[in-house]
Amino acid sequence: MFFVAAVFRRLGAFCILIFQLILFTTGNLAYLTLQTIVLTLVAFNDEVLKKCVRPKTRLRWQALVDQPVSVTQRSFSVFICAGVLILSFRPLSNMISPQQRMNQSYDSLHLINSYGLFGSVTETRFEIVISGTTESTLSDKTQWLEYEFKCKPGDVTRRPCWVTPYHLRLDWQMWFSAMRPQIQEPWLVTLAQKMLKNDSWVDRQLAHNPFSGGEAPRFVKMDLYRYEFSKISESSEAWWRRSYVKSYMPAISLRNFMEKN
Repeated sequence: MFFVAAVFRRLGAFCILIFQLILFTTGNLAYLTLQTIVLTLVAFNDEVLKKCVRPKTRLRWQALVDQPVSVTQRSFSVFICAGVLILSFRPLSNMISPQQRMNQSYDSLHLINSYGLFGSVTETRFEIVISGTTESTLSDKTQWLEYEFKCKPGDVTRRPCWVTPYHLRLDWQMWFSAMRPQIQEPWLVTLAQKMLKNDSWVDRQLAHNPFSGGEAPRFVKMDLYRYEFSKISESSEAWWRRSYVKSYMPAISLRNFMEKN
């Protein structure tokens, strides 16, 4: 509808706006819905957009529109448009391909790329739970204290939080890491190292550091859990139910890093 008559173009944009507003109020997709809403503005011409702004702003817009366009400006616009069309060929071919790839770059300058969040929606939610201990010797009786992220599921009694339109990058990346069968990202090891040093950065990035202001943990480990929403029929204050899956990163200490170096 975006590429046909104006009345259909506006109708299509209006439908997308309504849909994105529904997602904004019912989902937790950070700033992504706002980005899509901004993109729909190209479907409305100046006459429509003028009705949404103050009279003084309309006058400033009109002054800009009334300025003559030079041959140089037109030539530059045509050059840019042609470049975008040429560079869009490979991304568009990827979009209609049965083996579509997301977040792919197609030229050395990364000008026109494909971007996407989900190739598919996972049916099972796995979460990495990080915990530490100040005990010098590990055993079955070791007391582990869990780190709590700002919004990522951890404590089963904590109500799921609302972040939109903010984007908690660390929580987001932890969720993606949990989808992988084993630890792959080097930054997870760096995160564990900062926790072992009780770095102040950890306090700023997390909702709760059980070792903040006290003795640093001697060991840190990561375990993989399966999370499910608890049912209304269950007589429990827990929002989540979780079950242990496996060890994601075995317990490590600063000695491991010194030996590696």
